[in-house]
Amino acid sequence: MLQRLAIVGSLAILLSACASPPRIALTPDVRQQISDVRAQAVVWQDELIVRAEAPGVSAALGGGLLGAMIDSNIIEGRQNAVQGAIDPFYASIDDLDFRQQMWTAMDPAFQSDFGFKFSQVDKGALIRQGKELNATVEALKPNQGYLYVKTEYTLTPDYSRLNIHTWALMWKGGNTTPVYQNTLFYQSAAVGPGGVASVPVWAADHGQKYRAAVAEGIAQTVQMLKLDLAANAADKEGRSVVVKQYTGAASVDISGPLMSEQNGRVIARHANGTVYSLVN
Repeated sequence: MLQRLAIVGSLAILLSACASPPRIALTPDVRQQISDVRAQAVVWQDELIVRAEAPGVSAALGGGLLGAMIDSNIIEGRQNAVQGAIDPFYASIDDLDFRQQMWTAMDPAFQSDFGFKFSQVDKGALIRQGKELNATVEALKPNQGYLYVKTEYTLTPDYSRLNIHTWALMWKGGNTTPVYQNTLFYQSAAVGPGGVASVPVWAADHGQKYRAAVAEGIAQTVQMLKLDLAANAADKEGRSVVVKQYTGAASVDISGPLMSEQNGRVIARHANGTVYSLVN
């Protein structure tokens, strides 16, 4: 059986290391110079990542090998305890193809919602970086742009919410640094009481709540990208909001200009420029 519950290791390190880069707003002047865009949409995961919550012993001990080993042993125990609930959940959503749903939702947006003429849209699972990415950017003509969108998805450490995390960057011919970049973050409403008890609620009725959250999250991600590409460096004056992003049992306040509001959910820009779609 495939090992599906991600614990401390290279994958968890990769995800935790993806800090939000500072926002670079796409200016009207640069937008007018781009008449042709190539896009690449990347979803590298084959399935949902569910990560056991780290106990934080290593941090409490000031780091070091001993603390890391204790953390690893505790997480392994938590993994074994929750595996019995996780397996039926995966079985209930085994036919759901997040990658294909994401691309299906983005196709019409590339045609009409993002405000550019896209001559080519590539979709795949391979993350572009290093020499390959540099070569693509360097080959752009002055009127050409390259939009790169990478998406990851996971449950919160307490299994109660779905997170969808997207990084979007655009380069223009003649520029080696992005002319646009930002991070887009969707979080679903809470499902179940939290902890292992949330997992059967996600799995119930053929994974109905998970499927609904995926559909909503993908639609919200497309909407966030549309709004952010159209926004100037300063958002239009209007109402500011304060909403909460949950990181398991804890939460952090996200505050900033309201960009959209519908059905108890808001899209807002945090002080660091990141765009969030959160329950109000």
